[in-house]
Amino acid sequence: MSSVEVRAYAEPDYDACRALWVMLTDHHREIYDAPNIGGDDPGKGFDDFLADDRMNGAWVAEVDGAVAGLAGLYVAHGAPELEPLVVHPGHRNQGVARALVDVVTGECRTRGFSYLSVNPVARNLQAIGAYKSLGFDVVGDVELLLWLGDRERRWIDDVVIGDIRLQR
Repeated sequence: MSSVEVRAYAEPDYDACRALWVMLTDHHREIYDAPNIGGDDPGKGFDDFLADDRMNGAWVAEVDGAVAGLAGLYVAHGAPELEPLVVHPGHRNQGVARALVDVVTGECRTRGFSYLSVNPVARNLQAIGAYKSLGFDVVGDVELLLWLGDRERRWIDDVVIGDIRLQR
């Protein structure tokens, strides 16, 4: 197995990271059953990410000299959030996500933060499972929605918090 090297994002990483962003957007389009997510240019979200004032750092993971993953640190109102965390499908289950999370959590510790959050959507069970395996196992916030649209959208089985049953 090749080793994973993590370093700060640099301008030469732009094309590879923008392509990772497009893969992430395509995944969101699929799980939401919403082909309009990201608009006509799903890579524009990466440009917006780079320009966002809340972005406090970005790191890439390399495997054999090629970009295999991307992680970002957003800080808003003093609260750090891992956003995004994306690993190329060909490099999953090889320690890439772990290496990126370790660097971001180290940065958070250096800055004196007492936690790092992630906010996967409830229907993204693959991401929730991956984040749990990376140590994100404390529930900090719950966002409830009053769905006003067509109930024909794909929903997943119920979720229970305490003794309260909710749809996700």
